[in-house]
Amino acid sequence: MFRVCSRDRYAAPGYPGGDRQECETNQALKISGTPGFVVDDQIFPGATDLATMKKLIEQARVLQK
Repeated sequence: MFRVCSRDRYAAPGYPGGDRQECETNQALKISGTPGFVVDDQIFPGATDLATMKKLIEQARVLQK
């Protein structure tokens, strides 16, 4: 389930700090829902089918070599 990033939530006792960093990263990348994917330097908001995801990852691996 997607959680809304809110400064008030961060102030709650026991709130895990990792979620804050994740929310800030998502906001910076303009990823506002789930799922959202980053492959190499491309951002894909929303669902992506498995075949497309495999193709994107393979292309990124080829470019990394």
